[in-house]
Amino acid sequence: MCGISCIVHQDDPSDIDRTKLSQELDASLEAIKHRGPDSRGQWISPDNRIALGHVRLAINDLAPTGAQPFHDPTGSIHAVVNGELYDYAALRASILRSSPGHAFRGHSDCELVTALYRQHGLSFLSRLRGEFSLCLYDARAQLFVAARDRYGIKPLFWRVDRARRRLEVAAEAKAWLPFRWAPEWDVRSLLEAGWNHDQRTLFAGVTKERPYWDIEYPDKRVLEPRSEQEMIEGVRERLLDAVRVRLRADVPVGIYLSGGIDSSVIAGIVTHLVKERGEKIGNEKETDRQLQAAPQSFLE
Repeated sequence: MCGISCIVHQDDPSDIDRTKLSQELDASLEAIKHRGPDSRGQWISPDNRIALGHVRLAINDLAPTGAQPFHDPTGSIHAVVNGELYDYAALRASILRSSPGHAFRGHSDCELVTALYRQHGLSFLSRLRGEFSLCLYDARAQLFVAARDRYGIKPLFWRVDRARRRLEVAAEAKAWLPFRWAPEWDVRSLLEAGWNHDQRTLFAGVTKERPYWDIEYPDKRVLEPRSEQEMIEGVRERLLDAVRVRLRADVPVGIYLSGGIDSSVIAGIVTHLVKERGEKIGNEKETDRQLQAAPQSFLE
């Protein structure tokens, strides 16, 4: 979990005080510092039109080289990313094969965003596998991009400040409180549960960024050619791969073990993959403690 706060001015911001803009962005990041206690960074374009801010919870590449914002070697592509990109070692190797001279600053998975955009343009999003939200600015194309993962796991909200003629994007709405934002309830969204079912939120004028989604609906009349055993193996392979790509981290990885089928299967796969005994965290007063003990004993 990290935090993002970005500003995009719609007009020529030549009359904007750069120091005040930096202070305003820093105050915004202070409001969401609980999302990223490890470091804080910001970048403001030379013309003051774009401001990118980030607070970091370090997961991969704990060194300062993993701090954000990220910049490509040409200094024209800038990005802030919240989340985690899976199987990034393979993506990194692919980038280096196609661009042998590319220089990465560190080993953060999120640093791949600028490199992938540089190679593939906006289609880079289709190559990202993980849970993320991001803001990217291409100075040469004068293009600002805000995006979320396929399922919308990581939050991203936006609003337009019409009085100041600018777009504001953040991981949490409270990041805008230092921007003189006065929140108002969206009563219709509350009544219609729009905050849960569509782009609306609990606040008037605040919109959720849509998750990336690609819908395919095949003809259901087509008979399934696979055997039952092939289907079982297919599920097994996908589960193994899904768990494998989520194990990479430079900090300890934990598992929520409730005692149900799903969490027990995941715990069993992790044990199979890493073959190490993990610490079990529980509460002696939990009523389902004995239920949890069954899959734990299975893992042992």
